[in-house]
Amino acid sequence: MKKFSVIILLLTLLTSCGKESIPAIESIIETPEISEVFVPEEPEIPVETEQPPEVIMTGGMSVQELIEYFAAMEDFEPTEGFNQRHDDVEYGEYTEVEYFSNTTGNTRKCYVYTPPNYDSEITYPVLYLLHGIGGTHTEWNSGRPNVIISNLISTGEVPPFIAVVPNVRAMYDDNTPSEILGAENIAAFDNFINDLRDDLMPFI
Repeated sequence: MKKFSVIILLLTLLTSCGKESIPAIESIIETPEISEVFVPEEPEIPVETEQPPEVIMTGGMSVQELIEYFAAMEDFEPTEGFNQRHDDVEYGEYTEVEYFSNTTGNTRKCYVYTPPNYDSEITYPVLYLLHGIGGTHTEWNSGRPNVIISNLISTGEVPPFIAVVPNVRAMYDDNTPSEILGAENIAAFDNFINDLRDDLMPFI
């Protein structure tokens, strides 16, 4: 408020005194010296040196390392016949099974791949192969996962393991809805973490 009062006073003096009085008026105006402009320093963002415990590790690699690894394989070409049956390869079982989900309150279906010479007394690694938002547990069948995985096991590229292909839409009626990107369908996909942890994994 004080600044505006001074400005009004100066304008009044200029108007009343005329041009010849401007030098005199200028002499009473103090021009402050401009010092160096102060720019506040941005706070330093601490850099985490250790990976948080929630970082998923796969084969000793973090998720970020895996992304970089696969990004460098853009030109990767699979072995010819990788998804074809071969006479000298023994193939595992690929079976549709049912389990009850407390999360959805209904019986759900999934496919389970077991490797050749499967032994229930052996503890195997388990891969959960998930589909896209418009699919169901049958989504990967056209990709022939049984054939591909068995071929990889036969060449020693991967160890024998179990693969589970679930329906990621965790709701009472888990069929494909008319609105794929609807809020209800998206919420069902978010809910799958509960079905996976509490129902499917214990079942497997």
